[in-house]
Amino acid sequence: MPIYVGALGPKTLNLTGRLADGILVTRRGGYSPEYTKYAISKVMEGALEAGRNENEIDTLAFIESAISMDNEKAKLCIAKILASYTIPYTQNSVLEQAGIGIHEVESIKSAWKRKDLDTAMKEVLKKDLSRFSLFGDPNACIEKLSKYEGTGLKTPIFYLHGPDINEGITLAAEKIVPYF
Repeated sequence: MPIYVGALGPKTLNLTGRLADGILVTRRGGYSPEYTKYAISKVMEGALEAGRNENEIDTLAFIESAISMDNEKAKLCIAKILASYTIPYTQNSVLEQAGIGIHEVESIKSAWKRKDLDTAMKEVLKKDLSRFSLFGDPNACIEKLSKYEGTGLKTPIFYLHGPDINEGITLAAEKIVPYF
């Protein structure tokens, strides 16, 4: 049975490369191509240090997703996820690897701590946080996924939230997956 590890920190990533069959970059890390590249590079360092062939290590990442032909609905859907889960619970080191200053997300985290989802969503929508997620129509999603080229990611996992899950699955299967 293959063993995959969901890791975030450099020591755990290195250990994953030494011992596991693959890395699953978790929801609090997989949304950023920059962090994904960092995480996979740390896994591969561990694999090489252990004398393993890095091609044997599988690499997967969750990507928060809202795939829809209605770009505005998809944007609002993903803003809710980013405001209520992804950003408030993401470690500062992961944000920094994604090139996001901690100061950029303090207003979101602060609103969420107060249980003020509306304000947290408004703060997400004010900022360019598109690197945190995949949202919009298939063309927008293909453009975003293309940014993962060169990161070492072999398998992106769409963590679909809506706005219509059935539409998202259909668009992913018919328009996005065949592109790659």
